[in-house]
Amino acid sequence: DPARELTFLRGRIFHVHLKDRLRTGPAAPFGAGEIHWEPILQGLSTCGYRGPLVLETPAGVSPVDSARSNLQ
Repeated sequence: DPARELTFLRGRIFHVHLKDRLRTGPAAPFGAGEIHWEPILQGLSTCGYRGPLVLETPAGVSPVDSARSNLQ
């Protein structure tokens, strides 16, 4: 339960590293894997986290195009 865990960790989170992936496969572009992001991002917002979010994503054929897509 991400929301519960993030509430428990309130004030102790200083860096967040996000990576999407398929359950039994490789990393996926952000939003294309099996991670349910809404409760995680909502939990971060609710607990007051305002720090950086680092995305670990596949570079794809064009790293610049991949970065733009992942940020959307």
